[in-house]
This record gives sequence, C-alpha cells and structure tokens, in this order.
Amino acid sequence: PFVRGNKNDQNDALAIYEASMRPNIRFVPIKSLGQQDVQSLHRMRERLVKDRTALCNQMRGLLTDYGYIFPVGINAVL
Repeated sequence: PFVRGNKNDQNDALAIYEASMRPNIRFVPIKSLGQQDVQSLHRMRERLVKDRTALCNQMRGLLTDYGYIFPVGINAVL
C-alpha cells in the first residue's frame, strides 16, 4: 500500500524488510529443483502451443486473402 518512489534495489530491499515485519505475512516455501524443472517444462509447452496457434491463425488469415477458407481450430490446419 506504499509508494516509495521509483523501482530500484534500495526501495525493493526496504519493501522486503517492511513486509517481513508485518504480522500477517505468509511466507512461500522454496521450490525444489524438481518442481522448478516441471514448472519450466510447463511454461515451455505453453509457449510452444501459443506460438503454434498464432502461426496457424496468421496462415489461415493470409490464405483467406487468396480465397482459401479453413475452419477455425488447430485441427483444420494440421
């Protein structure tokens, strides 16, 4: 709820310090190496799916300009 000027290391450290002094703060457990690996795989897959969908939508839109109409959905292109 505070604004202490622009974001910089000193203000970040002060905000962390103030947050740690509050009685109702909940601390997040540190992720294990295995959990970080699984999370990174999920993020990479999500990015690949997003890029594939964008590419298919762009291709479908460009082909529409030339008179080739495809139904909406990834299965129509693949």
